[in-house]
Amino acid sequence: NRPGDEIFFSAAQLLDTPEFLSQIAAEAAVGHWDGYWKPNNYFLYHEPGLDQWSFIPWGLDQSFVRAVPVFSGKGYLIEKCMASSACLAEYAAVGLAVVDQFERLALAAQLDEIATLVDEALVDDERRPFPLELVERHRRGLAAYLEAAPARLRRQFDCVVDGEQVDGDDDGFGACTEDCDDGSDAARPGGVEVCDELDNDCNGWVDDLDACPCEEAEVGGRRYALCAHAARWSTASARCAAKGGALAIPARAA
Repeated sequence: NRPGDEIFFSAAQLLDTPEFLSQIAAEAAVGHWDGYWKPNNYFLYHEPGLDQWSFIPWGLDQSFVRAVPVFSGKGYLIEKCMASSACLAEYAAVGLAVVDQFERLALAAQLDEIATLVDEALVDDERRPFPLELVERHRRGLAAYLEAAPARLRRQFDCVVDGEQVDGDDDGFGACTEDCDDGSDAARPGGVEVCDELDNDCNGWVDDLDACPCEEAEVGGRRYALCAHAARWSTASARCAAKGGALAIPARAA
């Protein structure tokens, strides 16, 4: 809880910082959102000889599925690192090294090799818990993740120059932790959402709320507003109520 970043950089630092930065960068790379990223699954180990603490990852069963934004971790020390310009710059550099290692491992080729090894037994196993079609679909998803990850990760980690966050669109917000789209000054925290296929206010939703007009249709004597943007049920229900209507719930025909 002490202010500053001495827990990461000091003569008596309590954390094995290089290991910690490598771990959280690797968790971002493999999409391990359910580890210290959340934070949820992890252990802490204290090395008495060094009087330092290390994180031990655990519960990696959710990996290689979800693309994790590399600066979005909610673990207390992750957020503390992101708030320190020195730690943020070091993390970005470590992240680029992790991406290089990710590519050197050639994981897609290893996936093919493993599939070749297990396919005969998989087909012959009458007690397999999942149908072959589902296995194949998840393999395709995993292969797609492995193919797309390096370029996506490198774009995100490559946001620090000379220790400072890049601001490519000159909107006053850094590319690492602040600006959701550093390629457009029309997308920034606090922006006004308009119908332009951008997340103008950086809230995670593109063209949300009333940014784009809803199409209207009359069905069975009732007027409906058909809105294309994604929203949670509670949000959509509240917006309909504010307009004097009610959220329509499709019913299965009898």
